[in-house]
Amino acid sequence: MSNWFGIKSLQAVGAAEAVREDACEILVRFYEPPPDLRPLFTTFYRADFIVLDGKVRDLLQPEWGGLRVFRGDRPISRVGDDVPRKRSDFVAMGPTSTSIEFELGSTRMWGIGIQPLGWAKYLSIPADEMADRISDGHRHPAFAGLRPLVERLTADPEREVEEHDMIVNFFRHELSQNPVDENRILTVHKLLFDPDIRDVASLAERAAMSQRTLERLCRRVFGFPPKLLQRRQRFMRSLARFMADPTIGLGRRDGPALFRSESVRARLPQVPWHGTHRICPDGTPDHGCDHAGTTAGTQLTLADIGRSRLKQRRHFPLHKLDASGPIHERNRYS
Repeated sequence: MSNWFGIKSLQAVGAAEAVREDACEILVRFYEPPPDLRPLFTTFYRADFIVLDGKVRDLLQPEWGGLRVFRGDRPISRVGDDVPRKRSDFVAMGPTSTSIEFELGSTRMWGIGIQPLGWAKYLSIPADEMADRISDGHRHPAFAGLRPLVERLTADPEREVEEHDMIVNFFRHELSQNPVDENRILTVHKLLFDPDIRDVASLAERAAMSQRTLERLCRRVFGFPPKLLQRRQRFMRSLARFMADPTIGLGRRDGPALFRSESVRARLPQVPWHGTHRICPDGTPDHGCDHAGTTAGTQLTLADIGRSRLKQRRHFPLHKLDASGPIHERNRYS
């Protein structure tokens, strides 16, 4: 199953940082992973960026881990306030709790969204060691097993179906898998999306594990401690509502619990939101979801919020949700 999206209106990068409605056109096709890979991946997608003049700059919302392969211009990327990363045609990223900014010219690309279970199965590095980080996949040893696939991808639209099947077969048959406690990971993942679970103690109780065990599991598989993951998910639910109706603002209640602490922490880079990613109605911070109401006619894109922000002449930035969270040593492979 796949869907095409045509998106315009990214921010043109220039001396005055002027926003042009016709700065860039993006054509994206999202492929829903087959049933056996759906717990491991959010989506596979191929995109064409057609930049009319120079470069464009854009922001993406927090997401789980991801791989992006570029054929054409290579992006300069950064997560939050981190320093911009050098251009690479193989960009590997851990789970994020903040905005992802990139600058890019005309290019073609493949993107692979990795669920926490997929990260645990296919990658040997704990997710918290790559959290809020972008790395050159050609240099970082954790992504060495993926390089044979990357070398075969051209992102040529004429080969799209063939290369999609190549990606599926690679993860099914070629890449080795780590032994993991699949049921426990999927249980915690599902519970993180339950808006009625509002604290770590309740999450641990529902997952039938101690808080210490839950903390270790969340850091290793999801990239962050459970408290930050819950806060992150509340933010994504509020963002999904805001994208559906920008008039409500981000200060509204997230169910019975006030969201103000999360929205106050989200003080963001001063760039309007536009982009290619979807957010599900429940706030899933991924390219795709399997919830009701996410057909091609109802999927939400950051382009929608971008157009709204341009009209309203207001900024909606996004920054790290928990400034007191762990700070990792800078990745030397970035």
